[in-house]
Amino acid sequence: MMISDKLPSKPNDTIFLEETSITHIENRYLATPCSVRVTLHLSPRIMCRIDSDSLPIWLVNINGPFSVTLKNGHKIKAFLHYNLNDFFYSASRETFKGFLVPYKSPCTVVQPDTQIQSVHFSALNFPTFYGQNDQLVDLGGTSHRLGVAKMTYDDWRIEITKVSPSLEDRKPLNRDNNYSATHSGFFKRFNSETFCVEEANNILRGLRSFLSFARGYACGLTLVKAIDHAGKEIILEWGTTYTESWNQGSDTWLPTVDGGDSLSEVFPGFWSLHIDSDWKDTISAVIDWYLNSKNSPFHVGIILTQTALESLCYKISGPKRRGKPMGEYLSEAIHKFGLCTAIPSSCRNLNELFKKNFDPSGDGPRAITEIRNDLVHSRKKYSHISAEAQMDALRLGQWYIALFLLKKFNYKGRYRNLLRTADEDPFENVPWAGEDFDPRC
Repeated sequence: MMISDKLPSKPNDTIFLEETSITHIENRYLATPCSVRVTLHLSPRIMCRIDSDSLPIWLVNINGPFSVTLKNGHKIKAFLHYNLNDFFYSASRETFKGFLVPYKSPCTVVQPDTQIQSVHFSALNFPTFYGQNDQLVDLGGTSHRLGVAKMTYDDWRIEITKVSPSLEDRKPLNRDNNYSATHSGFFKRFNSETFCVEEANNILRGLRSFLSFARGYACGLTLVKAIDHAGKEIILEWGTTYTESWNQGSDTWLPTVDGGDSLSEVFPGFWSLHIDSDWKDTISAVIDWYLNSKNSPFHVGIILTQTALESLCYKISGPKRRGKPMGEYLSEAIHKFGLCTAIPSSCRNLNELFKKNFDPSGDGPRAITEIRNDLVHSRKKYSHISAEAQMDALRLGQWYIALFLLKKFNYKGRYRNLLRTADEDPFENVPWAGEDFDPRC
């Protein structure tokens, strides 16, 4: 097995994972193992490819996904892809050139009973941050600061570090629909005890969710390697989860200057809920709806945002009483949780809409619910809801979700308030951090 420690030098460069071989296909033994090269292609879309010049000719007769046994004995499912120009069938030809795509990505490629000392990974398209644990590196006589976040929970230690600037060209990354391994990281136990593959996979799932919430857009992990109990380096999984391109922007609550410290502070609260059987599914679903609300048309985003708010409020206040309007239920639950429900002045179009048509008091959760209902019901309550008012509702709903989660994660540091206008400083302490905090607004 060959494992590369080199990250691609430019955005969208293919990431090499490993070279290995296939011994069985659909439990059929291959007299000559099929050599494969596994890579992660980032453009024009993210795809994990298992390329080979010697796929058995009979493979083209298999429809749908099929099982593949790797030389380490682990099985995965995959689909076949090939180019007709590379495929020449003849009675004497027994192999052809093509590639396989894993049935799901990422996919684990080690035996489930493997014991692991540590896991190492790269994060795609995570924003730049700094903090008190940063590293200084010298490149060509110039000192560069690399942001570092150190996160702990119980006996787990997790670190992520910005990659060297020599491996990250920001100009093309900003210009196009690009992807790059912006950070590297690892996790292990403080006491150096080994752990199983299932535990590693659970931490990787949690980290993907946590880093995506911190970024504000889906953020994948790749080049996931492990050091096993014998000190041998192995590839743990192939592929990555869905990742938003870099030029989606940095629509995130995470501050830049002290973001590393923020990640360290918010992680224990996130992780305690990630492993809580009563909260785990809710947190995962809410973050997923939150992220999808950001990469959807704003009318779809409003529906997803309100769904996320319903889920959070249900966990806090219990089910809605029969006959109680949903907007009123959300407003009371959010207020009870300690967040201000008044529509802020920066959401001017939303404020004007509801002072004129519905609610002179300008209650945010009720406004979001009214717009959501008007979008999904065939019988419209309003003759026209402007795109600007809908965008205000979406931004406000996303702000509620981010603040709701940060408060639930016991975070008391600084955050980027995305409701601030362009001429205002967006970086401030979370509302509940001050002694004079008044949730009544």
